[in-house]
Amino acid sequence: MHLNPHEKYLVITNNALKRTEAHFYLDYTNDALIFWHDNKNSGITREPVDYKIIKKSVEGKVHGSLIESIKKTISDEWAAFRFSDAFSWDLNLGKQLIQNDSYKFVIEEKYDHGKFVKYGEILDAELKTRGTTLKRLLWENNTAKVFVDPSTRFEDRPFYAPIDYLHVSSPFARRRFHPVRHNYQPHLGVDFAFSAGSPVYAAKEGIIEEVDHHHANGNFVMIRHENDYLTTYNHLQGFAQGLVVGKKVAAGEIIGFVGCTGYCTSPHLDFRIRKGNYLYDPMYITKPYPFKERNYWETTKFKQLLGVVTSQN
Repeated sequence: MHLNPHEKYLVITNNALKRTEAHFYLDYTNDALIFWHDNKNSGITREPVDYKIIKKSVEGKVHGSLIESIKKTISDEWAAFRFSDAFSWDLNLGKQLIQNDSYKFVIEEKYDHGKFVKYGEILDAELKTRGTTLKRLLWENNTAKVFVDPSTRFEDRPFYAPIDYLHVSSPFARRRFHPVRHNYQPHLGVDFAFSAGSPVYAAKEGIIEEVDHHHANGNFVMIRHENDYLTTYNHLQGFAQGLVVGKKVAAGEIIGFVGCTGYCTSPHLDFRIRKGNYLYDPMYITKPYPFKERNYWETTKFKQLLGVVTSQN
């Protein structure tokens, strides 16, 4: 469990069990860690939370950065970053937005025991920039929660997303302040934050090139693909059983699990794509959904979702 400043928790008296409980709400899931004590004992349990969810509409204009603009409208960093996730696959939000561009989205408010706990998912997002209106929908299926553009299938992108839940905690950057080394250096990959132990998938079929440990990158896997592309998956908690150099893996096959090994401050996947000596920004050649969701637009569920949003507009 990773606690951040200003993170909410709830202390209650559980009359049914005759004990006092402190509820700490976990990121990326609907679970809480419950620290409890009664007159004789104490303990910790992990339990699902039956949240009451209220949908809230938010809109505003861009003045300065998109993140700071949204935080002035809705004072929550998660909402701002989750909105930027919706468009980060095909927009450089730091460079392409201009003053008075506008944003609009619907977000979940989550309540437990009548108290507001945290914001949940952004269900649909709209960004108006330079006279163009862009829309993104949240596609949810089992563990996958990704934003998709209803107008395109990203068929020109050769790689699939290497993870189910795509909160981009650190984008590709030629210059970034390193959270461990405390200096500026390139970050030539994309960090996806997610819970430790979550599966990591091969972004495309290929041959295992390396399975190793590095003091900075932690446990990592490297896969060689056609056309001499190499993908690397860093900071893994561990590797999939039977993963060895020379093994052929299919797109979407589990190769490891999210962790925090090497130079790392919280669980995430550092994903990189290289060809020769050139490192690509993965966001521009990777689909925003994993391989197992490759036919999402053909499902009745997605057609219904698209129909609901279209009728609302």
